[in-house]
Amino acid sequence: MKKTLIFFSFVLQLTFIHAQSFSNLGFEYWQANKYPLCWTHPAISVTPDSIINLSGKYSLKGVRQQADVEQASTPYGLILQDVTTAFNYSDLENGKISVSVQIKSKAADSTMHIGAFVQIIDKINPQNNNLVIGNDVADREWAESSATLILKDITPASNIYMGVIMMGYGEIWLDNYQIKLNGELSKEISPRTTSLTEKEKEWLSNHIISFSDDEPIDGQLFGKALPAPLIVGIGDNVHGSSSIIKLKNRIAQALIEYEGFTLITIEDSPEVGEAINKIIQGGSDTAERGINIMYENPDFINFTGWLRKYNKSVARKVRVFGVDVNSRYEGMIEEIDKGTFGRHSQELDSIRHILKTSMNKWEKIGELPFNEKHKKYLKEKLESIKQDITSMKPDKEQEILLCYYADHLLHYLSFDAQEREKQMADNISRLHSLYPDEKIIYMAHNLHVGNIHKGTQKTGSWLKERFQDQYYIIGTCYYDGTDCFKKAALSKNQTVINESVQGSYEYLFNQITAPCFFLDLNRLHDHKNASNEWLHKPMLMRNYGVEPFNYYYEFTITDMMHEYDGVLFIKKSIPL
Repeated sequence: MKKTLIFFSFVLQLTFIHAQSFSNLGFEYWQANKYPLCWTHPAISVTPDSIINLSGKYSLKGVRQQADVEQASTPYGLILQDVTTAFNYSDLENGKISVSVQIKSKAADSTMHIGAFVQIIDKINPQNNNLVIGNDVADREWAESSATLILKDITPASNIYMGVIMMGYGEIWLDNYQIKLNGELSKEISPRTTSLTEKEKEWLSNHIISFSDDEPIDGQLFGKALPAPLIVGIGDNVHGSSSIIKLKNRIAQALIEYEGFTLITIEDSPEVGEAINKIIQGGSDTAERGINIMYENPDFINFTGWLRKYNKSVARKVRVFGVDVNSRYEGMIEEIDKGTFGRHSQELDSIRHILKTSMNKWEKIGELPFNEKHKKYLKEKLESIKQDITSMKPDKEQEILLCYYADHLLHYLSFDAQEREKQMADNISRLHSLYPDEKIIYMAHNLHVGNIHKGTQKTGSWLKERFQDQYYIIGTCYYDGTDCFKKAALSKNQTVINESVQGSYEYLFNQITAPCFFLDLNRLHDHKNASNEWLHKPMLMRNYGVEPFNYYYEFTITDMMHEYDGVLFIKKSIPL
C-alpha cells in the first residue's frame, strides 16, 4: 500500500476541511446517529455499532462496496481526522506521532487490506511529505494495527492526518483508537450526554436573563450584568444565521443606547468598515463596493438604519472600523491616493501590484511569499506616506483613517492564520489608544472574540491578556435550525440534521423553557455547586463560521467557562 503515497495525498487534500481541537478517539459521538463527529470517511459508508464493540457505547462500522468506490473514484477508503484534534500544533515539531486501532473485518474479496496510517502533507515544503501505513490486519477478528511517524520541520502549511486506510471490499469495525505524542497518550474528553436533573433545570432557570427573541432588549437590565467593561466582544457561532445576527445587533444596540458604547469593530477589512461607517454617518445610502453577506443582509441593514437614526440624535456619534486582514485592500490604496491628492500614485501602484501578486500565490499555497526587497519597499514607502499625511494636517478623523489604512497594509507582510488573530487584536488596541474615552464593541465569530488557545492564540485571548476584566466576551449558540451556508451546501437529497448533538451545551440549554436567554458566566466562578457543575466541564458547541459545511465539524469541544464571560442562547436559528 505504501506505493500509493501521491494518490493518497491528493485524496486527503480534497476531503479534509480543517482541524478541530477535539480528540473523540473512541467513536462515541454521532450526530443523529449517522455522522461520527470529527471523523471523515471518503469512499466508506459508516454507522455506529453498539453490539459489536470492545469498549464504550459504540464502535465504528464501515462498509465498502462497489458503489462507494465508483462514487469516490478512488481505490481507497479512508477514515481520518487531523492530528491537531488531539494535540496542539505548537507541540508537534520534531515529535513522534504513534497511532493504534483495534480492527475487526470481514472481507468480500481477496483485495481487502486494512491498516492504521499517519501522513504529513506540506504544500510549501514537499520534502516534508511522508506517509506511514501500519501492519495489515484484513479479514481477522479484533486485531491491532499501528503506525508511527517522526515529524521534523513543520510549517503553517503542514497538514498531519491519521486514521485507517482500506483497500478492497467488505465490512470493518474500529474501536479503541489511540494516538500518542512522544509516548504520551492524548487526553480524551468525554462530554456529558445525560439530560439535566430537575435541580439543574431549576438552577439554570433562576440564573438567566430571559428575553423575547424578536423584541428590543431592556438595556438597563442587561447592563447590570456586565462589570463596566471598556470592550465587549459579541460572537456568532455561525455567520449565516439571521437569528444570531439579529441577536448580536440587539445586544450592540442596548450597549450603545444604555451603556455609552460608541465604537463598533467588525470582522472585515478597514475598507468594508468605512463603507458601513459612511452609511451610518449619513454620507451615503449604500456601500460603494460590494460587501459580504454578513453585512449586506436585511438584518444588518436594519441595524445600520437604526445607527444612522441614532447618530442624528446624539453629540457623540457611533463609528465603525474594520479590523480584519483579508484580500480587500484595493479600497484602502485608493483612499490613501485620493487623500494625498495623487502625490504617491506611482508608489501606491507598485504596492498594489506587490499585494496582488502575493495574494494570488497565497490563495494557492497558504502563505504570502514576500521577498526582502518587497518588505523593505512597503515599509519605507508606507512610512513616508504616513509622514506626508500628518504634514498635510487634514481633518483629525481623516488623518486617523488614512494612517490606519497605511498601517493596516503593513499587516500583510507577516500575514498568516496565526498572525491574523494578533493583528485584529493590535488594530483594536490601536483604536482604543486613539479613542481612549470611548468604549468598543467587537463583532466577530465566537472563535475570534473568545479567550481561546486552540493551537494558536486567538484575537480574544490577546485582548484578555492586554485588557483583562475590561474585556468582556459574549458567545452565542442555538439548539435547532440552520444557516444560509449550511442550507446551500447540503444537496437536495441529503437529510438535513439541525438539532444539537447530545454532549453539547445547546442540548442542555434547550431543556428549560426560555426561548432566548443570557447567562453571565463570570459570576459562577466563585459559586460552583452541584447544580451548575456541568457548566464547568468542556463540552461540544456548534462553531463553524462559513466553511463548506459538513456534519463532522459542526460541533467542537469548548471550555465555555474559560472561553466566554457570558453566553447568549436561542432555541431556533433561521437562515439569512
